[in-house]
Amino acid sequence: VSGRTITIVGTGWENQGTIQVESGARLTTSGSWTNNSSVTGTSATLTLGGTWTNSGTIDVTTSSSLALDGTWSNLATISSTNSTVDLGGTFDNAMLGTINIAGGQANLTGTLNNSVLDITTSTASWGLKGGKIVGGTVIGTPGTPITLRANGSSLDGVTLDADLSISYGAGGGNTTLTVLNGLTLESTVTLSGYSAVGYGTFLDFSGTQQLDGSGTIVISDGGSAPGLTAIRPAGSGTLTIGPNILIRGGYGQVGLSTLPTINLGTIRSDVSGRTITIVGTGWENQGT
Repeated sequence: VSGRTITIVGTGWENQGTIQVESGARLTTSGSWTNNSSVTGTSATLTLGGTWTNSGTIDVTTSSSLALDGTWSNLATISSTNSTVDLGGTFDNAMLGTINIAGGQANLTGTLNNSVLDITTSTASWGLKGGKIVGGTVIGTPGTPITLRANGSSLDGVTLDADLSISYGAGGGNTTLTVLNGLTLESTVTLSGYSAVGYGTFLDFSGTQQLDGSGTIVISDGGSAPGLTAIRPAGSGTLTIGPNILIRGGYGQVGLSTLPTINLGTIRSDVSGRTITIVGTGWENQGT
């Protein structure tokens, strides 16, 4: 029934039959449970919570929404076609199992303790929606960026070999992606957009960190206030920009007025009529 919900609860409950959600209806689960057979959604909303294991098939199609929440492990196959999948909870690559996402969106809303996340074969639009990636390498297709879709997202000690887009409007107020424990960048990050009322788009490095690798950061669209599109240290400590990093574009800022930044790489203002501003307390250029 469209707009209505069936909730399945229990301790140690098990699906050995078929659970179908259709035509605008909703399904929620809680408790501890196992899917040993089939869960399907067609133009539906499925929120799978609790402590659960998938040993069967979960398949959503036709603009469905599938949220994987709670404490979960996928030992079999989860498939999505032209739908939205939110990966919540705390999980690692082994717990992901086989997830086939064709079209639609895939959003990280929880915490991935990562080794290697390779999304090159997925045709979905991937995003960070308040999620966190801890460690490992993320591999994507050049020119097909991961999109920041909500504030509260972070990269913690990650090697990023997938393009990333951070655009104003992903959250109320400032739009910010936070980096913890360093970032090795082997791709292109683009920061763009600002609000006329003073909100901007930021890549924040929390604490003393190094931006390393051989990637590129493109900053643009900070308007007449370049500080509204910025790569900057945050909180405390020093940001060091590695020797093979290129920061380029215009209408953007590198650094924060109250903290030091050390540039070992290349900062290039290369958009006619626009400005890159470098700020900081005791900032230092050892690069270009």
